[in-house]
Amino acid sequence: MFSNKEAALNKILRPETVVALENVPFSTRAQALPGVVEASYSIDEVLMSGENPDGDTIDVRRCMRISPDIEERMVVLHRNIIIAGGLAYDQDSSHLNPCEPDTANGNIYHASKRRGDADEQRSYYAALGLDSDGNKDFSCQVVADRIVKRVMEGIDNDLSILTRLTHRLRATDRPVSKASLETVIQFAIDQEGWEYALDYIADALYSVRFWNRLDGKLQDDLQPLADLFSESEAEACWDEAFAAGEVGAPLAVPLDIYEHSGIAYSVSGTGMNCRWDTSHAAAVWVPDDDAIDNIRSNVLSELGIGQVAWFGALGSETDPLHARFTLDGSTWVGEGKSWKWREALDQMVAASSKPIDRKALDSMMNAKAVEYCKGVLEEYNDWVNGNVYGVLCYVIDRSTGRIIKDEAESWGYLGSQHAEDELDAIVLAKVLEYSQTVH
Repeated sequence: MFSNKEAALNKILRPETVVALENVPFSTRAQALPGVVEASYSIDEVLMSGENPDGDTIDVRRCMRISPDIEERMVVLHRNIIIAGGLAYDQDSSHLNPCEPDTANGNIYHASKRRGDADEQRSYYAALGLDSDGNKDFSCQVVADRIVKRVMEGIDNDLSILTRLTHRLRATDRPVSKASLETVIQFAIDQEGWEYALDYIADALYSVRFWNRLDGKLQDDLQPLADLFSESEAEACWDEAFAAGEVGAPLAVPLDIYEHSGIAYSVSGTGMNCRWDTSHAAAVWVPDDDAIDNIRSNVLSELGIGQVAWFGALGSETDPLHARFTLDGSTWVGEGKSWKWREALDQMVAASSKPIDRKALDSMMNAKAVEYCKGVLEEYNDWVNGNVYGVLCYVIDRSTGRIIKDEAESWGYLGSQHAEDELDAIVLAKVLEYSQTVH
């Protein structure tokens, strides 16, 4: 006996509308369709149709080519139709990694070789601006250049050191200028890094091969210069370069991994924080070019610069897929230009007269990258935990127990909710098709 709700839906709405309703339970929608005798969330035996004095039943589950593992659905229609379905675990889902190339989902690299190989570990280090040992990479050129700048600022602020070094420039027949001194400092750092730069300065300006062989009093007088070549100063330069996106991947997001009866990846500091089961910054998410374009597009839209959209049709010779931009929300620019998404974004920025605050842009890009990463992790966590399903749907003859036709088996659904929504849609579509036939 159907409830008043199903009867009302049946009376007020067209069947197609009932099927498309959102936030309405499967059974309610199914029972509101014409020709439906019963709708349930379990697959049971059903009485055979036709003359059946002995009350013989059909074991619907045995009629199905593949039996569901979870989320069963069964609808019995008037006369002789049974539609049954459910979800089955997808045992062949290795190829469904959400971070495969060309998915615009970026890449996830792990710090430990237990989860990846040496190449992946190198990618992890590179994304975070680290060297091959996992330490901050002070040797990269942008950090070296910042160290030079920092040392020169320190020299400028110490008249005594500046005067002494300027005199040595003259004594070694070099131009007496800050630019000349900076050249010496740059050369010294570029040879073997900041750690050995003092030796090269000693050699260049005092003709002494090693700094520690300078006269003791001279070393004391030059101690403020030596203090500028410390690990703390180099680390400060690395931190500045990293914050500016000059080392590592600019939009990389460190990830924590929680392992306890399953695996959960999360943006570092936002997930489970267990001293035993959480590995902090054990992986990093790095957006690929398409993900960066999507992030940038969202930010530029929020900043009021404009919007980009696809036009045309994939594979069309007369109107191939291409991107256009709009500054005012109505006038689209780019017809006949064959622009790709990034090209349209660049053209939009160039055409806009609205100034863009670089700091605001970078801040928003980083915030949007974290949001984007969280969306990717929803799918990735389903995949890495094996939450991948196949959707099953069979149309069965109630008089014979045989599958009639149109059996539906589709695989590769990430996440139980996504798979369940697709299951409901497929089963209800079949119900609509056959209920209209028999009603």
